[in-house]
Amino acid sequence: SEFSKILQNFPKTSQKIFPPFSPCFDNFIIAPHGYSANYCAGRCAKHENMNGHRRLLQNITEPCCAPAKYDPFEVLYAVSETDIRKRLLHGITVSECGCLA
Repeated sequence: SEFSKILQNFPKTSQKIFPPFSPCFDNFIIAPHGYSANYCAGRCAKHENMNGHRRLLQNITEPCCAPAKYDPFEVLYAVSETDIRKRLLHGITVSECGCLA
C-alpha cells in the first residue's frame, strides 16, 4: 500500500559512524580513541510533522532527515600528568532521527 511505502522511507534510526579523534586531541584524550558520532539519512514524506507552520512552508521547503535526539558521551582526559578526569559530553552522539522542516 502507499502507506507502507511511506513508512519504509521514514528515518527510524541513525546510521553508524565511528570517527577517530583528530591528532590534535591525541595528546590529552586517553579514552576512547574515537566515538560513535552517527548521522541521519533517509527520505521524509511531505506530510510528516504537518503543524500549522509546516503547512505554510510545504511549497517552499522539503522536510529532511535530521538528528532528533542525542546521547551523552563519556571521555577520559588528562589535564596534566597527575590529573586525569572523566567528563560526560552532551549533544555528541546521534541516537534518534526524525523528519524536520
